[in-house]
Amino acid sequence: MSGDTVNRNINIVRFALCGVNLLMLLFLTTLVRVSTDHIVDGFHARSFLESLRKLPIPPAQVQFTVLACFAALVGLLFLQITRSAQGPVISTLYCLSEILLCTAIMYFLGFNYKGILFLPAVGIITQTGDDHRGRRSVFIAVVVILYILMDIDIISARYSFNLLSDYIMQYGSNVRFYLYGVRNILAGLGDMLFVLFMVLTIHQETQQAERFKDLYAQISRYAEELKIINLQLEEYSLQSEKSAQTRERNRMAREIHDVLGHSLTSISAAVDACISLIDRDPVRTKEQLIRIGDVARNGLQEVRRSVHALKPDALERFSLQTALRKMADDINELTNTRIRLDYPEDGISFSDEGKSLVYRIVQESITNSVRHGGAGAITIRARADGDYSAIYIQDNGVGCPNIVEGFGLGHIRDGVEAMGGQIQFSGQDGFETVVRLPVQKRS
Repeated sequence: MSGDTVNRNINIVRFALCGVNLLMLLFLTTLVRVSTDHIVDGFHARSFLESLRKLPIPPAQVQFTVLACFAALVGLLFLQITRSAQGPVISTLYCLSEILLCTAIMYFLGFNYKGILFLPAVGIITQTGDDHRGRRSVFIAVVVILYILMDIDIISARYSFNLLSDYIMQYGSNVRFYLYGVRNILAGLGDMLFVLFMVLTIHQETQQAERFKDLYAQISRYAEELKIINLQLEEYSLQSEKSAQTRERNRMAREIHDVLGHSLTSISAAVDACISLIDRDPVRTKEQLIRIGDVARNGLQEVRRSVHALKPDALERFSLQTALRKMADDINELTNTRIRLDYPEDGISFSDEGKSLVYRIVQESITNSVRHGGAGAITIRARADGDYSAIYIQDNGVGCPNIVEGFGLGHIRDGVEAMGGQIQFSGQDGFETVVRLPVQKRS
């Protein structure tokens, strides 16, 4: 069931609960009024008054007062539910006023009906926000206590109130059967609607918790990817300024590092805030997580634009085997992704251009495995394959049965084919990339 459907059903249950309570109040007040007229017309007023515990309030006054209090109660509930921005004083006044109106209605009905307390309970439960949580618990406790204590059997043991049965007993057995039946049906409907409201509310909270979990997992993936990119950028910041090209590359790396550092700092602080806030204010937590996702995506996009233009500095300082080993060790140390590198000492030969291409392909593959595949383990193998040297990159992620080559994969294919090599992608069992480049001719 979607979130919109649940919200729509909750609203329907609220209106239905108001309608059932209105019918019950009309039934009870009309019963008292009609029964009083029936007693007067039958000249039984003296004996009826002697049988009562206290002098009754005029029925017309009871009906007018009860319906006026109910109209005010419904108006307060509507304002409480529709006006999301409420200060602590206004929110407290709403709850107190609703409880007082319900108490007045029960008093004028001689405490013969207490289902009216379900309406303020619905309004209190609907309140959201960290500033409402404490007061909401207090007022729910107050409503529960009132529902338990404001029972005619308990009240009548200490105070004198007239029973609804005193009026119903003025009719014959057949009429009494129908009157009790209508009262019990309306009371049962109110109970069932309140239970249904609670079930839908709990279901809605569960759905929100699942959405928060998915958003948090997405943010974690972005954080892992940003860590990997940060490791790559650190290599560029360590190179010496041997030429104008090197100095320009260092300048770009520093700029990217500043942007990335700012993004990671913001994300880290915001995620810490979400962790402390999620149990107290799910709505604000969801909004915060959405903003964090936007920051992460924008930062990642900016970093990718700049990283794409840089040449791997690691290959200027290390061999391809050592550079790949260092990349794997850094990622294993700083992230949750495990990388296994199998690179033989002999038999693998790439040209300088081929080494740069292989390094970039491994970088891109690791990033895709973490971001899109959710991989926890990646295996990288280098093998001699006749006239070719091959690199196999296999992850244990979700895979992709129907591969559509976008910009990243298309760019890799263009680079491999431009060197006379071959490349294959497979997404049936995790995701595998196989690259074969011609062996470098030795002079």
